[in-house]
Amino acid sequence: MTSHVRVTAVLIALPGKSDAVKAAIETVVPHTRKEEGCIQYDPHRCTTDSNKFLFFEEWVSQDHLDAHLHQPHLLAFREKVSGLLAHAPEVLVWKPL
Repeated sequence: MTSHVRVTAVLIALPGKSDAVKAAIETVVPHTRKEEGCIQYDPHRCTTDSNKFLFFEEWVSQDHLDAHLHQPHLLAFREKVSGLLAHAPEVLVWKPL
């Protein structure tokens, strides 16, 4: 039996780069939401620190998440934001208890 996996990912933009990160996020979201197995893919921006972004994701299975990580639009997104972030994103994968 497969169980849904949920992902949280925090991205922190370098000072002055948050609008570029936001623009990159806006390009990857529509493509990702069309992927097989994507249930939820919702980016958020912090209300108290505009340099912080958070993704809430839900995937049908770990296999679907793994496939997502190799999609061309996600690889392009990673390349776009690589020089715009303060450090590597904090990505955590969750499963229900």
